[in-house]
Amino acid sequence: MSPSTRFAHLRPLALTALGTSVALALGACDAGSDTSSAGSPTPSASRTPAPKGAISKAAAQQVVDHFQAVNNAANATRDAKLLGTVEAGVPYAQDQGVYKQWKTWTAKKQKTYSSPFAYKNRQYLIPAAPATWFAMTATSSDGDKSRGMFVFDKADGGPYKMSGAVWLGKKTTLPKIAVDRHGLAESVNPAQQVGALAPNQLRTAYEDLWETGGAQEGKKLASTAETKEAISRYRHYKAHGTGKDDQTGKNIADSWFVTAEPASSTVYALRLANGGVLAVAGTAHTQKTVVKPQYPNGYLQAGEAQIALGASGSGEIYSINDTYQGQLLAALTPQSAQVIDSEWEHVGSASTQR
Repeated sequence: MSPSTRFAHLRPLALTALGTSVALALGACDAGSDTSSAGSPTPSASRTPAPKGAISKAAAQQVVDHFQAVNNAANATRDAKLLGTVEAGVPYAQDQGVYKQWKTWTAKKQKTYSSPFAYKNRQYLIPAAPATWFAMTATSSDGDKSRGMFVFDKADGGPYKMSGAVWLGKKTTLPKIAVDRHGLAESVNPAQQVGALAPNQLRTAYEDLWETGGAQEGKKLASTAETKEAISRYRHYKAHGTGKDDQTGKNIADSWFVTAEPASSTVYALRLANGGVLAVAGTAHTQKTVVKPQYPNGYLQAGEAQIALGASGSGEIYSINDTYQGQLLAALTPQSAQVIDSEWEHVGSASTQR
């Protein structure tokens, strides 16, 4: 997962319509840091053995170092098989989508993406055993000061793999995560209700914003920049459609969103210092675009990215389905459920010809 490819939101489709002949900051947290041991809790005498973390800080550092090296090597040659040895779930699905789109990028963007980078200012958030995962926040050596939230899991019994990754906007601040006197974070059952929602209900509520504008489960989410963006996209496509005819200027296609299955449904949740929960959850949806019945001679033309991801590059296209895989970072409290940030990637495109 390279910081140079993060997208906070979906971008409009590069569709053209063709008519008869028309071209269509983390709060202070000392669960573990590479740079300082200040603030680490001092063990006190007790007859009860100190709880054991899911992984030691030293071992977690080795996991991240290994991921970093393999990720850089895979990105340099777009080696999806190699990347799959250290990455899983939605991050892996997203990066496979990136690799497929590589040839559509400018030389400058390709160079930036393939250049190696390192995770800096790492802070490890390690739950107690028997959790199979740990989290980390870090910045990137590429000069961008924004922080990312990352999860490494070995739920399949194999090696640790990056299974969650959300690069935050520069103005986004993470709420403070609870750490006990042993320096451990608290993992939370994702099915545990926290106010209006449980962490494992986030995806349903969020995708409702794209499907209905928030008429159903989406009502349970607080208004944030992320939720406003989703509702705005729903309203735009509902009102205007897409696929502009360059002769009449009218959009000849309807376009809407349908919930899809994320590459992994595992939700990761940590206790916040305020008693709430911070969750990383996968999500996905498909944008369906179909020529309106009143334009029997109209058709669509796929953009470069869509063609790279599977859509036809020729012929008269009647409909296109574009699939996006995403990750949500949300804070849940008894008072509100807030989607703090998200990470999206276009991963697939399929077209139907007349």
